[in-house]
Amino acid sequence: MKKLKILKRIFSFVLCIVMVITVIQLVPQNIYAANKVKLNYTKLTLYVGEVKNLKIHEGKTEIYSARWSSSNKNVVKVTNYGHIEALKHGSVKIIAKYNNKNYVCKVTVKDALKDHVSYELIDIPENAYSGQYNKMIKIVNNNDVTVNVNISIKQYDYDKDGFYIRQNTNDYIVNKNTYIIALMEYNNGRVIDFNNPIQYDEQLKISLRSVNRADSIDIKYNISDQYIDNGWIYRDIVFTSPITKSAKYSALCYNSSGELTRIVTGYVYVPANEKVKKKDGYNLNFKDKYDIQKINIYFY
Repeated sequence: MKKLKILKRIFSFVLCIVMVITVIQLVPQNIYAANKVKLNYTKLTLYVGEVKNLKIHEGKTEIYSARWSSSNKNVVKVTNYGHIEALKHGSVKIIAKYNNKNYVCKVTVKDALKDHVSYELIDIPENAYSGQYNKMIKIVNNNDVTVNVNISIKQYDYDKDGFYIRQNTNDYIVNKNTYIIALMEYNNGRVIDFNNPIQYDEQLKISLRSVNRADSIDIKYNISDQYIDNGWIYRDIVFTSPITKSAKYSALCYNSSGELTRIVTGYVYVPANEKVKKKDGYNLNFKDKYDIQKINIYFY
């Protein structure tokens, strides 16, 4: 009985030692984790003209007393509050000094997105069906990121009241390192400008207003063989996407000789991992005129 009491005391003593050691090990770690100081970014790639907000936190608390500096203000400038702006091509270190310690974000600046985007107008063949449009625009994105391209369109014309300008802007999403072809929608809106009469050789003038980063369009499509139903020729187009996505698209149809014979536009909304089917068709009377053998679809 006496031995049992001794064993119980020894066991209780050992248990207390283990608990004390555990507490000693855990408490400092929790305190350290709560007080850890870090930047929200330690490495960034920006394009000339882009901006970003750097922040420094101690645990979950944002620190406003840090002193910010740039290793090269000509490449990236930084405000007293961690707001940075990319000015020209190069690499810099943005430093936040807090409690006599430096916290560094390495920033690489590439050429402006706008510098690697080009566009051209393409005439639509007279015999090709395109609804009310007579021109297409081809936009090439040579950047390694997806971009939103904003195009300004001005159509100079006149009526019984005098000269006027039809003016509009369009946005086009272009995935990285690729191109899109879309119908040139330029006859929306009207702005009267009698102080600026037509002195241009071009009736249609377009310009690149801005280029910014955008989310990629990950929509894929499959086109069925043609079939005839009630005097119409149809093809089913099935769209899929790994994430929920929506986009405009243009479908360029070519005959057996490779000639463009038909251009149509549309809009599609694709829920994640689902199939969305759209039916494209034309009257059987146009079979020989269109002779569609190939369809290319461009999302934007």
